[in-house]
Amino acid sequence: MTYDQLTSDYLCNLFPEFEKIIKDKQEYYDCELPHCLYSEVLTPFLKEFFKTQHSENEILVKRIFEFYENLAMNGDFESKNLLEVSLLEVLYENKMLYEGALKYMQNETRTIFKGLEAYLRIPD
Repeated sequence: MTYDQLTSDYLCNLFPEFEKIIKDKQEYYDCELPHCLYSEVLTPFLKEFFKTQHSENEILVKRIFEFYENLAMNGDFESKNLLEVSLLEVLYENKMLYEGALKYMQNETRTIFKGLEAYLRIPD
């Protein structure tokens, strides 16, 4: 998967549940900015999920982490950079996010995530 493929349309197709948010963000930016778009759509949802643990959203959370795994395994350099910098680093923000995310990560995503410990502190 190339970075150029990570458009707002791709994100809408992958996660139609977020279409309104995606379209609003796309209008705001008036161009394709995957780092901003993906982090401003997926990250707030994950933060809220790990805070509230609403089980009806668990399937969507699993799909998000499957997408992360796909980026980790099949992404080009820029796609993996988006994964690391814009989607995974924020999960080091606090212990709840960190531990919650680890429960849903698959092998390649977990490897990248744990590699962030080289410059990020594991939350207490």
